[in-house]
Amino acid sequence: DARFHEAGDPDDAVKAYSVTAAYALTGETRPYKPGMASYGGITPTHGYGAWEIAVRYEDARNDGNNGVFTGLALPGVKAALATLDKVTLLTAGLNYYPNSRVRFELQFEHGKADLGKAGSATPNTVAARAQLVF
Repeated sequence: DARFHEAGDPDDAVKAYSVTAAYALTGETRPYKPGMASYGGITPTHGYGAWEIAVRYEDARNDGNNGVFTGLALPGVKAALATLDKVTLLTAGLNYYPNSRVRFELQFEHGKADLGKAGSATPNTVAARAQLVF
């Protein structure tokens, strides 16, 4: 829950949440860090590394006054052209950890953006990335 204010404009209220579920196919677990209220990374217990599947759902809604989401990075949507009133994104991915410092990801994302008077968009994206922890 957040509020944004610009001089001379009405306030914007944004409500957002996300839910993530992940499962290590090779049996590893993520340590929970209570002081940070977050989870640590996966450390492979096998010589061939670790494999993980993950799903994430994100939802954000703007009250529509000023277009707080303008410029939001939603794959395939040129958000700077319109006010985004509602954005949802569903991501499913496969992660490979050859060791505790390197991760390779392959993800599929399906998004939906309510562009107000401009209509809506439903982009799909396939993305791959490599991540190095140092």
